[in-house]
Amino acid sequence: MPTLQGLADSGLLFTRVWAASTHSDYSDVSALSSTYPLRSGRHHYYRKEDPWPRPVIWDALARAGYRNALVSAQNEGWGGMANFLESDGLDYFWDSRSAVREGLPTHTASGDEGFERAVFGGLRAGKVDDSVVVDRAISWMKAQVGQQQPFFLAMNLQSSHFPYELGPEAVRPYEPWVFDFEPSFTWYPEASVETARNAYFNALTYVDLQIARLLEQLDHLGIADDTMIVVYGENGEAFHEHGQVTHASAPFEAGLRVPIVITGAGIRPGEVSYPTSLVDLPPTVLGLLGIPASSDWQGLNVLDEDIPASERVLYFHNENPISRADGLIVGGRWKLWSDRGEGRIHRYDLLQDPDELHALRGFDDGLDQRLESTLREFRCRQLRYYEHPALPLYYGLPPVVSRLPLGR
Repeated sequence: MPTLQGLADSGLLFTRVWAASTHSDYSDVSALSSTYPLRSGRHHYYRKEDPWPRPVIWDALARAGYRNALVSAQNEGWGGMANFLESDGLDYFWDSRSAVREGLPTHTASGDEGFERAVFGGLRAGKVDDSVVVDRAISWMKAQVGQQQPFFLAMNLQSSHFPYELGPEAVRPYEPWVFDFEPSFTWYPEASVETARNAYFNALTYVDLQIARLLEQLDHLGIADDTMIVVYGENGEAFHEHGQVTHASAPFEAGLRVPIVITGAGIRPGEVSYPTSLVDLPPTVLGLLGIPASSDWQGLNVLDEDIPASERVLYFHNENPISRADGLIVGGRWKLWSDRGEGRIHRYDLLQDPDELHALRGFDDGLDQRLESTLREFRCRQLRYYEHPALPLYYGLPPVVSRLPLGR
């Protein structure tokens, strides 16, 4: 991805970032609202009548005078995400359902069984090509520039989602990329990893070209020097690490680790190694803009934080037919997660074992008890708030423990 690499070279590259979930309906919303996704003991589907706060980033930006848009290649009805993301602060919302209303074709990949069932079961729209999304984004962006209006534009590109399908005109530099089997979101043969990875790399190449198109328009409109660019991945992607493929599976590093790049006027190039969650994006971005953060955000501005890196606590949560898990990471090193499907605890020292090849039976010096009690407190606070009908009427979102001194 040479375009993305160029952005990383000219801005901030965050090198230790974790998603709050390995599946999209939880991770997407978390990254835009700075809220952890644990809301129920079952898989949570967002509803318009949900009583609790929905502190999406564009609501804070709207109060500061920005116009805001979300343009997505996917169907944001998946998991009810649109019910959470649509708010008074969002001026323009376009996704694959909008494409259907405009008479444009959408596509449902046969290998993505869950999404395919959902589309035929009521979502009624698959995905659109990322180039169409960029077209819509550029058109809306031009209108804002013409009105000399500050704006925030969020884009969701989907070419790199399994099975990584591209149009016949797309450049495919990585070979072989043609599957010699019927692809499945939940499994493919380990012998096909090279093919799957090449198809993924080709999709990333296509995404990179779409980012380049957007940057060219910023130059053409004369606003490149006044624009902050943020690029991030919503979740990781597995290629048979721990026997897992694609994403939405158990929260091993392959599914949780993601990139963040931020660049723009006034941002000095460098690497940020501070342990960061995608829930930190809204407060960090608004901190760079000098705009107050929402009091309901559960993330931190990691560029202006006095919690030592070794004591920073990050949380993650999965709830889907493939994986039911809660966990935390302290200092980017100590990782503990509970597999509620199997009823077991996983422990890893990511410093010594970054590929998680050697699960530990236990941590030393009472660390087990401290991490387990911190995770238990997090889960209890979240569920008590979201499942109590009266609490959201009187209180904001529950605070989280973001610092855990270990004394080691």
